[in-house]
Amino acid sequence: MSIADTQQSCFTSAYVDKADLVFLRPGNRYLWDEIVLGVVVLTARGTPRARPVSAVEMNTFRGFHRVIKNCPGAQEGFRSYFVEERINLTHALEQVETREQLHELQNRICESLRGRLKNVRSEQLRSYNKLRKPVDLYIEHLVNMALELDTHRSRLTPLLFLPLDSQILQHPELFTYNELRTEGLSRRSTYKDVTTETMYQSMQQLLKQKADGIASQLHRSFHVIYFDLIWGSRFRNWGSNLFETIPE
Repeated sequence: MSIADTQQSCFTSAYVDKADLVFLRPGNRYLWDEIVLGVVVLTARGTPRARPVSAVEMNTFRGFHRVIKNCPGAQEGFRSYFVEERINLTHALEQVETREQLHELQNRICESLRGRLKNVRSEQLRSYNKLRKPVDLYIEHLVNMALELDTHRSRLTPLLFLPLDSQILQHPELFTYNELRTEGLSRRSTYKDVTTETMYQSMQQLLKQKADGIASQLHRSFHVIYFDLIWGSRFRNWGSNLFETIPE
């Protein structure tokens, strides 16, 4: 499938208008800790959602099987890390100037988390993307909505990496069958199947090429993270930030 096919079916100027709003001009922002731990988010009707929303939900953490069932698991490990390291991570993000630097920072975060997840079966941590996907989600949501990063949002957004999960891998406008097969993947693959950093980087580079192609055709900026509005058809939903556009 060509970039032209992709643009015609989905990635129009209207799509980019929505992405620009959500990622660069979010109407509602929250404190760092609220994004990590959960915050009340209003619906289009002005009523609170049924439960607080956080950057990474429980369905992602279920894949991290515990060694001891009744002891804290991955969710507690990830959340405590991002809360405790808020000042250090904010400062580190303020210093990031390139995608390579952000990639290196996120790799360091993954290694720090690996050392903390003592109650997760070791085989669950062998896949590169098993740790990287939640980290990508945290960084995406914090850059998008954290009040602490307001002055850095426009600079960091073009550098963000797209979290790779089953919805992204299944979408033919992001990865063709042949592109997945080249990486040893299929439409049935999940985020844990992106097992190595080399696979991850290859797929992110392919997404960057497609984003650049769309930008060239539309004669406006189109950042890799904009593809995330495909998830749950967020680009069609009400809302001015990532939390508000989550399907109800």
